[in-house]
Amino acid sequence: MSLFEGLSKVISETSATAVSKTKEFAKIAQLNGAISEEEKTIHAAHAEIGRRYVENLAAERRDLFGDQIDLIAQAQGRIEALRRELDEVKGLGKCPYCGAAVEAGKAFCGNCGAKLTQPAAAENLPQPIEE
Repeated sequence: MSLFEGLSKVISETSATAVSKTKEFAKIAQLNGAISEEEKTIHAAHAEIGRRYVENLAAERRDLFGDQIDLIAQAQGRIEALRRELDEVKGLGKCPYCGAAVEAGKAFCGNCGAKLTQPAAAENLPQPIEE
C-alpha cells in the first residue's frame, strides 16, 4: 500500500468517526432538549396546582401552607408597589375607569375610551372628569 493510500484510509476512517460523533452529539442535544421541555411542562403544572390551591383552598388549610401563602401575599404587595413606581418613572398613570396604563396628559384612555381630565404637571395621573 502506498503512502497516499494509507493516508487516504486514515482520513476516511477519521471522517467516519467524526460524522458518527457529530450524529451522537446531535442526538444527545435533541434528547436533552426533549427532557428539558418535559421538565418545563411538569414545573408549569406544579405552579398551576399551587396557584389554584392558593386561590381556592388556602383559607381552609392555612395549617399546611400558611407561611408560604403569607410570603406570596407579601411578594404580591411588593410587586404592586414596584409596578406603581415603574409606571411613575415611565410617566404613566392608571385609567380610573378600567385601570389600564395611560400616558400622562392623554385626553382619553386607549383601552376603554373614557375621557380623562388633564392631570396636574406634578401628578402624572389621569383623573376622571367630574360632571
